[in-house]
Amino acid sequence: MSRVLGIGTDIVYLPRFARLISKYGKNSSSASLTKLTSKFMSEHEQKKVLGMMVKGHSTGNNDSIVRYAAGIWAAKEATYKALCSYVPAAAMPPAKTIYTKLLNKTNSETGTPMLELSSDFIEIHPEYSVFYKSYIQEHCKVFISISHDHDYLISYVQITN
Repeated sequence: MSRVLGIGTDIVYLPRFARLISKYGKNSSSASLTKLTSKFMSEHEQKKVLGMMVKGHSTGNNDSIVRYAAGIWAAKEATYKALCSYVPAAAMPPAKTIYTKLLNKTNSETGTPMLELSSDFIEIHPEYSVFYKSYIQEHCKVFISISHDHDYLISYVQITN
């Protein structure tokens, strides 16, 4: 029987993300947008948001970009909070490392949000191999739910063994 190891939640005010995207994403190849997204997105997520920016600039629609970026932030923040529920503080890598190197937000074929845990995390960050082997690898399964309504987006994460 599985046991809940940790839960986390995060809520995002979408107009705040809209301002950030507007400020840092003035053009689709903006270095400042890359600097912003590199703080909480994996390389795959960054490529997707830049592709969305190109499309958004051509159509004038940034709503999906804002929801995408906010969803990634909320999912990763909620996951970090869930990890903090059972991983000792001394064993935790910095939040940025977890956000950008361990976690990758994706969607199933039906659109259900999912968080993938990087299988090459130890190769990239061998200094956190004890963390990965003790608390992540074969020890946890991540369940995520994301919902948005008007100005708010919320993410809920449950980690089980």
